[in-house]
Amino acid sequence: GCASAPLPSGRTERTSLLPPLPEDRYLQAGEIASWIADLGREAVVNAFVGGHSIQGRDINVLELSLPGLKGPDSRSRLRLCKSTLLINARHHANEISSTNAVLKLAHDLATTEQGREILKKVNVVLIPVENADGLASLEDMLQDGPDHKLHAARYNAYGVEWYADYFASPPRFPESRVKSGLWKKWLPGIVLDCHGIPSHEWEQPYSGYAPGQFRAYWLPRAFVYAVVPFVDDPGHPGHECACWLARRLRQAFASETGMKEVNSRLLKRYLRYARRPEPGIFPDGSPETLTVLPPEKRIQANNFGQQYWPVTWSEIVSEVTDEIASGPLLAHCIRAHRTMAESLLHFLADNQPRVELEYRLEPDRESWAFSRKDQPADDQGPKKSC
Repeated sequence: GCASAPLPSGRTERTSLLPPLPEDRYLQAGEIASWIADLGREAVVNAFVGGHSIQGRDINVLELSLPGLKGPDSRSRLRLCKSTLLINARHHANEISSTNAVLKLAHDLATTEQGREILKKVNVVLIPVENADGLASLEDMLQDGPDHKLHAARYNAYGVEWYADYFASPPRFPESRVKSGLWKKWLPGIVLDCHGIPSHEWEQPYSGYAPGQFRAYWLPRAFVYAVVPFVDDPGHPGHECACWLARRLRQAFASETGMKEVNSRLLKRYLRYARRPEPGIFPDGSPETLTVLPPEKRIQANNFGQQYWPVTWSEIVSEVTDEIASGPLLAHCIRAHRTMAESLLHFLADNQPRVELEYRLEPDRESWAFSRKDQPADDQGPKKSC
C-alpha cells in the first residue's frame, strides 16, 4: 500500500563539506551549483538537470521524497499516495532571495528528523533557479551596479517575459519546459512561485522608466505578500480552499515580529507618498504582517492553479522586497519564503490524498485499479471569510 518506509538501511548522517548557506548575501552561480551537487548526495534527494535555457545553461531540479527516488519505488506510486509541493524560484533572476530559501529548505528536509517526517507525507520538488540566463546577466551587471535592482535581469536572454510559454505548444523558449514538465510529472497539489519586488530603488511616475503595468510597484506596499487564486471569488469551487490557505499563511506570519516591523515601516511610506496622493493607481495597504491578494488579470492565464484546478488546488505567488537586498533585509526575505513554504508543506501533510483500491473482473482478465480523491479539510473550526 501507501505506507512510508524508513531510510535505506546502513545510511549514516553525512557532513556537508560546504559552509553554511548565507542569509545576508546573494548566492553566486558557482555556489548554487555546489550546493545542488552536495544535496544530490543525500538518499532522499534526486538532483538532475531538468532542461536548458535558450543559451544552453543548465536548469537544475531537486526532487525530495521518502522513500527515496533512487530505489525501486515508482514515481507514480509516490505521486498517488502523497501530495506534492512544487516550488519554483528565480523566474526573475534579480529577485534573489528564493534560491537561498529553497536550498536551505532542501537541506533541512533531507538532513533532519523533522524534515524526513514531512517527506513521509509530502513530496517536494524544487527549481532553485529557473531563469539561468537571467542569472548570468545579473552577475555581469552586479559588477557595475551592486546597489541597483538590475531589472533587466528579470527577463531571459532575449529580454522577454516568458510566463505564457508554459502553456504554449511549442513554447518559444526551452526554459519554460522545466516547470510545465515537472507539473505533468508530479501533478502537485500546490505550486509556490517565489518572486520579489524592488527593495530600495524609487522610480518617479511619468519618468519613462517604469512600464505602465508596474506603476503600482513604484513603492513597495508591503514587505511580503501572497497572491492566492480564487480568494476573491466566492462563486468558484476553489474559494473555500483558498480561504483556508490564506488563513494558514497569515497565522504562520503572525509571530514574525521582525517582518512586522519592516512591513509597518514600508506601509507608512507607501500610504504617505503613493496611496493617499494617487488612490486610483495605488491599491490600499494592509497592517497585517502578510498581505493576501488575488492575482491580477494579466497573470491569471499563466497560473497553474487557475488553469488546472482541482488537480492543483492553488498556485500561490510569494512576493518579498528583495531586488536587490542584502544584510538583515535579505535575511528577512529568505525567512519569508521559508515561512510560506513550510506553512504549505504542513497544509499538505494535514490533507493527505485518499487512495481507493478497486478490484475489476473483466471477461479476459482481472485487475486492480487505483484512484485518488483529494479533499482538503479546514482544521480551523467554523467557516470564516477570507
